[in-house]
Amino acid sequence: AQAAAVSSAAADAAAKANTARDVAIAAASSDAASKAGAAQSAAVLAAATAAAGLYLPKALLAVDSFMAQPGTKIFGHRGAGMVAPEHTEAAYDYAIAHGIQAMELSVNVDSEGQLWCLHDLT
Repeated sequence: AQAAAVSSAAADAAAKANTARDVAIAAASSDAASKAGAAQSAAVLAAATAAAGLYLPKALLAVDSFMAQPGTKIFGHRGAGMVAPEHTEAAYDYAIAHGIQAMELSVNVDSEGQLWCLHDLT
């Protein structure tokens, strides 16, 4: 009877240890995922703040001020996206050389906080 009790206690202890291990792993995984998400959000916010500080003061006009001006507006869509690959120096230069007054850009931030002019994955 003593051997059976020891064996039962050992099996119970092993089961409880496995359950405790699984719970600890799940909690650690959840905590790591939460911290990674928070770090990514902080990196994106920092990059966006840095970009705004760098580029917005250099803007000639705010969109509302530009649109309030009389006359036809000429926009470059991601540079001159129909003439050169979108979001390339060639597209930007072509658009500027041909008299655009404003340019639409698609700026995104990657997981490392770097800014990219990229409209979509294609």
